[in-house]
Amino acid sequence: MLLLGLADRAEVRDAAAAWTGRVNTVTARTDRVDVDA
Repeated sequence: MLLLGLADRAEVRDAAAAWTGRVNTVTARTDRVDVDA
């Protein structure tokens, strides 16, 4: 499973940490302000 984080928010990273080994997290940047993760 993949979680694509577009806002680089700590709470998203923390939530994904509980699923280490099952979820790969990728942080990307975007200029859009209406997207999150």
